[in-house]
Amino acid sequence: MMKFKLVTQTPTQRPTRRAAWFASLCIYAWLSNPTFLYAQANAPAEPAVATQAASLTAIQSTMRRAVAIPDWVKLKEIKPQKLKSVYAMSMPLFDTQIYLDKSSTVFNRHIYTATQTAMLSRVANHDIVYFPEYQTLAIHRIRIVRGEEIIDKTNSATIKLLQQEQALNSGIMTGAVNATVLVDDVRVNDELEICYSIQGDNPVFAGKYATTKIWDYAYAIGQKHLSINYPKDEFLQFRVSGPGDTNLVKQEKIDGSRKTLEWSAQQLAPIEFESDVPTEMEQFRTLQLTQYRNWQEVAKWADDLFVSKANSGLMQQLVTDISNYPDTEIRIAKALEYVQNEVRYLSLSLGESSHRPAQPDEVLKRRFGDCKDKSLLLVSILRALNIQAYPVLINSSGHSALD
Repeated sequence: MMKFKLVTQTPTQRPTRRAAWFASLCIYAWLSNPTFLYAQANAPAEPAVATQAASLTAIQSTMRRAVAIPDWVKLKEIKPQKLKSVYAMSMPLFDTQIYLDKSSTVFNRHIYTATQTAMLSRVANHDIVYFPEYQTLAIHRIRIVRGEEIIDKTNSATIKLLQQEQALNSGIMTGAVNATVLVDDVRVNDELEICYSIQGDNPVFAGKYATTKIWDYAYAIGQKHLSINYPKDEFLQFRVSGPGDTNLVKQEKIDGSRKTLEWSAQQLAPIEFESDVPTEMEQFRTLQLTQYRNWQEVAKWADDLFVSKANSGLMQQLVTDISNYPDTEIRIAKALEYVQNEVRYLSLSLGESSHRPAQPDEVLKRRFGDCKDKSLLLVSILRALNIQAYPVLINSSGHSALD
């Protein structure tokens, strides 16, 4: 989780900037409550907000079934493996293959099996989350392997597209859709295979790709495979973090104008997730990929988003009112007080608005905004008062690392 901090400075000080390892960050303002996902949790409940989300028909058009598997996907080379130990539920195969071109396509092939009836609901029911505003979902195949028999469920499985907005009670709307897959007639010792791809990227990142993939999982995995195929002339770096062995086996291949990095492992034991550990304690290993070279590139990307064009009468009047206070520190406090108390928290993080803040004039007009909206508004007010102020990106997931 990324937070967004305001830094005020005297004219003789230089701006301080921090950036995250990845651009797939979530910006949070220290102007609101300390925890982003639970911001304003103790405030009065917000009324339902009408959104400009796509109609149900438009959303349904972003999901297709029985789509041919892309030619670049490796199927025969990546084979499932039986688990050497017996588990109530396990995954003989957990395969993710990423292809970068003008946009990214992420192919997933998962195989599930259960040895106990109580686990069949977890095997047969799955949620696929995507963002229809800029992504499409292709279901390639859904099938049950029962001994020597293969039962095709690609067209008969029930798939419901649900806009649940799970963080709405916290004042956050993302536009995410859950494609809930329900497969009938799944039995003990069956192997259920689901293959699907998600294509598209949030345009706010301007064509640069960054992601974090969890390596370990709550279920035992027979064969784990992750690969990324991208133009060999493009920059890409990665790192592995988390507990245990982070020296994952990597293979590197070049085929014509493209390069592929692959990681694989066999017989991964399940990881029991503990909900009450400190946030800075990593419980799973993660593999992080990014086309950003360094933090400076991430900071430059964010700088381009946080450009204020405030010139409305509302802004001018607000600046005039605050400028009537004679002391600079009081002016800063009054600006902060206004943003905190007069602009309620509500995040419409749809499309580019996930990271691009709304313009201060719009925030003043509607009198609501999220962390980044409030941050840009406060920075704009202070700058109009000739007080230097800069937004700063910080990695706040590990609270012990913060001053």
